[in-house]
Amino acid sequence: GQVVTVTIGLIVLLVAFALINPNFWSPTNRTNLLRQIAPILIIGIAQSYVLITGNIDLSIGSVVGMSTMVAATLMSKGIMSPIPALLVTLLCCLLIGVLNGLLVAKFKLPPFIATLGTQMVTLGLGSIITNVQTQRFPTIGTANEWFKKAFYRCDLLGIKGFPIGAVYLFAAFFIAIFLLSKTKFGRYALAIGSNEEAARLSGVKTDNWKILIYTVCGLFCAIAGIFYAACYTTVIPGTGNGLEMNGITAVIIGGTSMA
Repeated sequence: GQVVTVTIGLIVLLVAFALINPNFWSPTNRTNLLRQIAPILIIGIAQSYVLITGNIDLSIGSVVGMSTMVAATLMSKGIMSPIPALLVTLLCCLLIGVLNGLLVAKFKLPPFIATLGTQMVTLGLGSIITNVQTQRFPTIGTANEWFKKAFYRCDLLGIKGFPIGAVYLFAAFFIAIFLLSKTKFGRYALAIGSNEEAARLSGVKTDNWKILIYTVCGLFCAIAGIFYAACYTTVIPGTGNGLEMNGITAVIIGGTSMA
């Protein structure tokens, strides 16, 4: 039902865009779309786990923005080389994920309120870290041009400007499917979302699993932030604000229930 409706709607949109602008189906535009969907869909993967448990995370967009600003600031000021800077970014987002999990699971705050609070906090941290200044990531032709080649485009399989981000995206997608369908992590997430009290009475430590789920969400946000930075190179304070709605929309259209 819903899958068929969404598929038909997507086809109609594609046809409409192609009629409005024939260049929509050009190889260049198709490649650009593949490059730019990576951060949005990875955000969707992060949000899906949280929605499956019956919760929500409104901080995702600002966490993505903060992660890009932390990495860019560390690199641009010469504090760290790109690889350590990206690792610090991953750690920061994991900590935000843990914080969200603790607020929801241990302090029993409504997820909407808890994650709205961390959204405001991370937006503020991003501005403080960057001193409200635009930050830039390495581009092609600079000393650390490998960053752009590793996460945005490279020459691969005989294709110039190959959208390498799409490869990582599909890898993340299959890892997410495996976690959800073949591991205890996925089974418990579904059990908590279906009936948290029944899961708790069955011996599932629901609070601990919710913290883990929010932590995994933070990890995917960091990965999305890296791809966002690779796509756009320049980040400004407030970057990522509103991306959470793209993630939520993508997940709901894909069939995940808000309930």
